[in-house]
Amino acid sequence: DRLINVAEEGNERFLLKLKERIDRVGIEIPTIEVRYEHLNIEAEAYVGGRALPTLLNSITNAAEVNLI
Repeated sequence: DRLINVAEEGNERFLLKLKERIDRVGIEIPTIEVRYEHLNIEAEAYVGGRALPTLLNSITNAAEVNLI
């Protein structure tokens, strides 16, 4: 665990120094833009008390899915 923490802290410190240097010099980092055409997203969403992840709600939701 200690070795992992040291590695994470070292990486974080390196990235922070790199960011500070980039900001100081004024280099603009390239960005990526992703666009989708004809994208449809469907989801089941429960609102209210049924949205809470309780055992009773999970059983009710599972039974409802099996009935449809």
